[in-house]
Amino acid sequence: MLTVPDWQPGHLGVLAVVVDEVDRFQLAKLRDPDSVDPLDGRLLLCRLKVAAALMALDGRTAVDVSDWVLAGVVMEVSSRTREAIHAATTVRAVAEIHRQADEVDQRSERIAEKKYQRCRARVLTILEDGPASVTALRRSVRSDLRPNVETVLSDLEAGHLVKASATMGDSTRYHLVAERAA
Repeated sequence: MLTVPDWQPGHLGVLAVVVDEVDRFQLAKLRDPDSVDPLDGRLLLCRLKVAAALMALDGRTAVDVSDWVLAGVVMEVSSRTREAIHAATTVRAVAEIHRQADEVDQRSERIAEKKYQRCRARVLTILEDGPASVTALRRSVRSDLRPNVETVLSDLEAGHLVKASATMGDSTRYHLVAERAA
């Protein structure tokens, strides 16, 4: 059974080495704040609390060297665990960002493909009524589809569905290949 020592207020004994380490840290923080991480003071205080808890568990009223050393081990394990969790969280967050970016890319590709297909269908419909210039075709499709007109015409020509005929001014006229029109 755990025996509770007779605690006297203000009589918790702390090793001089612990007090010196805390004092050195505080002094360094005041003299050259860039040389120390201010959060390290929290680590020292946490380590002292762990040492005090180990002391109390052992039924003593003074922190000894073994408490301080063991508390250092506990804090080191705690820091490594925290870093590992932070690294894993960061990896997971980066993976999620990449996944979302891929979804955006895929969505953009689907939208671009739908616009291309709409433009293609509109160009073929227009050309069914007779030859048309690139300028006329552009004017006949919705503004968001216009950037696709030249690509569609090039693809249709490569697929032998349309044929370019003599140019009028600066614009080539396109017409459907006879087999398609029939």
